[in-house]
Amino acid sequence: GKASVLNDLVERARGDVVVLTDANTFFHPDAVRALVTALWRHPTACAVVGRLDLRSPVATGNLDGTYWRYETWIKTLESHFGAVLGANGAIYAFDRARYRRLPAAAIVDDFLVPMLMRLHAGGEIFFVPEARAYETSPAQVRHELRRRVRIGAGDLQALLWTWRLLLPDKGLVAFSYFSHKVLRWLGPWLMLTGFAANLFLLGSPFFRWLFAAQLGFYGLGALAPVVRLAASAARYFIALNVGLGFGFLRFVLGLQRPFWSTAPRGDVMTGTGPVERRPSGFVGRPTGAAPSSRRDAAA
Repeated sequence: GKASVLNDLVERARGDVVVLTDANTFFHPDAVRALVTALWRHPTACAVVGRLDLRSPVATGNLDGTYWRYETWIKTLESHFGAVLGANGAIYAFDRARYRRLPAAAIVDDFLVPMLMRLHAGGEIFFVPEARAYETSPAQVRHELRRRVRIGAGDLQALLWTWRLLLPDKGLVAFSYFSHKVLRWLGPWLMLTGFAANLFLLGSPFFRWLFAAQLGFYGLGALAPVVRLAASAARYFIALNVGLGFGFLRFVLGLQRPFWSTAPRGDVMTGTGPVERRPSGFVGRPTGAAPSSRRDAAA
């Protein structure tokens, strides 16, 4: 699986800093420099996370791009306290000395790598908005749903391995973890519970209206090709939560494996700024990286 390969590559890396990315991601030319500089600037950091901008095909209506901008805003707030949760696999870097080997069965390695370092080796995680990368979202909602199923299974697995970060003595990290991640992961089950409970309350006019609103919302998701904007938002929200729910079930039933096929994606839309492709196995000091006697970059 990917986790075992990652463990081997980190052991072979020669520098003090490891930079990771995905094969379908494009970097701005100064992205690696910004990541390495941020690690140097924050001596308490175990990892830093760059900014990923998503470009969405028409089929997904740029809803995941909107969702990702919301995620970016949350990371910006969390970064004030060094409490960013995990990383996105497209662009992040970490102090190799603090790396903790991933279990071979790990599913969401990009979340686990920084969180296990924080838990076992100490350190903080910061967001670096000037380290930017681009990629294109899955071309169809069903591809996003399949990806969310895998992530849902990995989220539950990660929670079982990092639950100690929710203890009160972890302070703002615990608050961020619970409010940002755990409550979101509970979303599918809260939706199911609310829908089922509503069935027993139909004697009240208010709950009849509420039930009708739920039916309308879920029905809107099925009509996305017909009613564009609102339906696409409903469809994406439903796909996200259905994927999480099925992912949790697959993990509990032991059906999710630590390897998968990637969702088909369109061409990367990089906008007007210049970008630089970073292959997944790049090793050594990247061009333009900040020189430092303390840290060298290796990806």
